[in-house]
Amino acid sequence: MKRAALLFLLASTLLASTGDWVKYPEETRYAELVRIEARNHGLDPALVMAVIARESEFKSWAVSPSGAQGLMQIMPTTAVGNGKVRGSCNDIFPTGTGFRDVPRNIKCGTRYLSHQVIACKGDLVCALSSYNAGPTVTAKNGGKPPTAQAVLYVSAVLKFYAEYSVAKSIMPFA
Repeated sequence: MKRAALLFLLASTLLASTGDWVKYPEETRYAELVRIEARNHGLDPALVMAVIARESEFKSWAVSPSGAQGLMQIMPTTAVGNGKVRGSCNDIFPTGTGFRDVPRNIKCGTRYLSHQVIACKGDLVCALSSYNAGPTVTAKNGGKPPTAQAVLYVSAVLKFYAEYSVAKSIMPFA
């Protein structure tokens, strides 16, 4: 087991025993991949972990009623946006590839999130709202979450982000 994964497992156990942080046992499984993809796309790994926690609770098989799939709840239309959707992942998901493939899902979701952060000039409320509700509707609402559901989504991700940020000094994606 890699040193970082071992440290994470130890930290997770300690924090879980105090009830302060670990909510999903699967976090350890994906932490290294998240760290790599987040760094590749200029994001804080704690932010990507927060999005995954809110989107799928770390369930790689998750499918939403609207059809979003996998850990980062990728919409097929976003993933294969014919190159027209900012951050589309048509190069990541070749024909016949499932959107729930964990490495590809994290890569695509992280790329898309990174594009939203850039488009929103670093404003995380705008970026997270764009990730959730879509960039067009968020822009029409002045960069703010356009619905009550989007407000709750952004709040939840920011809460998770704060928790992961506090814990990241002892986590492998720090």
